[in-house]
Amino acid sequence: MRLSALALPLVMMPALLLGGCSSDEKKATPAGGTYLSTTAGASFEQSVQAPDTEDANIALYDLGRIHRALQDPNTIVIAAGGRGIVVSYDDGVTWKNIPIPGMQAAIDVVLLPSGIFIATGVDSVGQGVASRSLDSGKSWQNVFTIPLPDKKPGIQILKGPTAPPATVVALEIDPKHPDRIWAGTNDGTILIAEQSGKTWRKVVEVASPTSAVTGDRQGAGIIRLIASPVNGSDLTIVTKDKRLLEFKDNKVREVKVPESISVPTSFGLALGSRKVLNAILIPGFPDAFLIGSSDGAVVTRDKGKSYLPLQLPIDASKTFTSMGLAVSPKNVNRILIAIDGIVYRSEDSGTTWNTTDLPDRQAGLGTTGLRITDMSINPNNPARVLVIAKQSQS
Repeated sequence: MRLSALALPLVMMPALLLGGCSSDEKKATPAGGTYLSTTAGASFEQSVQAPDTEDANIALYDLGRIHRALQDPNTIVIAAGGRGIVVSYDDGVTWKNIPIPGMQAAIDVVLLPSGIFIATGVDSVGQGVASRSLDSGKSWQNVFTIPLPDKKPGIQILKGPTAPPATVVALEIDPKHPDRIWAGTNDGTILIAEQSGKTWRKVVEVASPTSAVTGDRQGAGIIRLIASPVNGSDLTIVTKDKRLLEFKDNKVREVKVPESISVPTSFGLALGSRKVLNAILIPGFPDAFLIGSSDGAVVTRDKGKSYLPLQLPIDASKTFTSMGLAVSPKNVNRILIAIDGIVYRSEDSGTTWNTTDLPDRQAGLGTTGLRITDMSINPNNPARVLVIAKQSQS
């Protein structure tokens, strides 16, 4: 009996080894969510800890854009789809999940200097809504609704695809008037929310080249809004159909980025324009933009009058549909550009580049299955860079 009792653990041990540690595997954090760099983008580590949530992490949350609080750049807010919003008060090290009652999915969120949250998304019946919280997310009040359109019979020559309900998908705080928010919808309407989100009004509708024929305005949907730090009534816009627009003096005009920059065309005519994926202001220069396009990246120092191409080490035959952009607020020679799951970093204004893959802790390798959707540098500590990455199949 003693022999068998001693032998029992030895007999069972191979089975335990072969079976692995299933409880640890279940707790393994999947790739995705937020990744933090403390080395100015030279390396990244997944940073998704959310102790108060059921899953204890935000790796698979449907995260939107990164917004840093103007009053404290260490405070970050991100819309999180059906989970509401997530907030970090320690520059992306840990996260707090805040649900929004009555909102089925949050799409974007900002935190005003007064401490008021403004979040937009859709309600349970699919209407576009905006809610605000005056008490750090403990309670929410609906402040704006875009009703579902009435279905009326009609005749249309060319019928486009069924358009989704209008929803506010992009928010940007006006740096000249911090209690005012610019807002853009998925069908190209620009609004302003004033009095810290209490009142909303339409400013302009962005035209879509196809809407006159098909009636479909989805192409004019707003992807990004960039408020001027100098003139509070000026706005730069990136649309879903990859156009770069300028709203100035209550008029919208398209800013075309020529396909050929280094080789002038005859008579100075631009024969084609690039498809713009993203654009950001270069800190400290109100007329300078870093622009990402399907053909690479360019810099303009004079708001589109002239351009300088950046020689990114990318495969010219490769196509990509999104690009993350960041420029260090304390060293404009440091440029970060994210394509798919790779971050390209330059310390000399784009002359030379280094690349960094996001890590996959489970595989111990760089991961190619992630797509970076947004990137932000802490203006008070530019060595800290936060990116959002999603699994490519999602």
